[in-house]
Amino acid sequence: MPHIYVLSLLTENQFPKESNTYLHHVQIVRNRCIFYNKLDIYLVEIEKFFAIDKRTPPGKCETTDRAEMLRLFRDVLEENEIPEEKLKNLLDKDFMKDVSLVGYTDETLLNEVDGMTNIIYEKQGSYLQGGEDKANEIALAMLAEGDSVDKIVRVTKLPKQEVVKLKQQAAKELATA
Repeated sequence: MPHIYVLSLLTENQFPKESNTYLHHVQIVRNRCIFYNKLDIYLVEIEKFFAIDKRTPPGKCETTDRAEMLRLFRDVLEENEIPEEKLKNLLDKDFMKDVSLVGYTDETLLNEVDGMTNIIYEKQGSYLQGGEDKANEIALAMLAEGDSVDKIVRVTKLPKQEVVKLKQQAAKELATA
C-alpha cells in the first residue's frame, strides 16, 4: 500500500487549548495501536494561523513555504490582489497554468457534491439490491429442496412474509407449468 497524506484546511478553531499551534499531525489509533502507519493526516487551522500571524511582530513572522502558502490562501479567500512575483515564488509554472478560480461558483461546487452523492447512493442501492436478489435466489433453491420457511428465514435473513410470498409464487409457477 502506498503512503497516504491527507491535508485538511480547517476554517474553525478545533483545538482551542493549543492557541499557538495551527498545524496538527494526526494518526488513526485502534486498540491503542496506530491503525495504518502509512497514513498521515495533517490538520491546518487557517484562521488560527491568521490570528498568530497578525499578532506576531513583523520581523518574527514564520517564513516557511507553508506559512507563505497559507498567506496566499488568505489573499485568495479575501479576494486580494496577488502579486505575480509571489505566485511565481510559491507555485510552479504548470500549476499556475492549470489552476484558475475564474468561473468558480458555489453552485458549481454544490452540483459536483450532488453528483458524487448520487453516485454513492446508486452504488449502495445496487449493492443492497444485489444482496436481496441473492437471498431470494437462495430462498427459491431451498424451497425447491423442500426446506421449511423457518429454516429459510434463518439462513437468508429474509423476512418471514417475504419467504412465504416466494413460496406462494413458486407454488403458482409449479401449478401452471
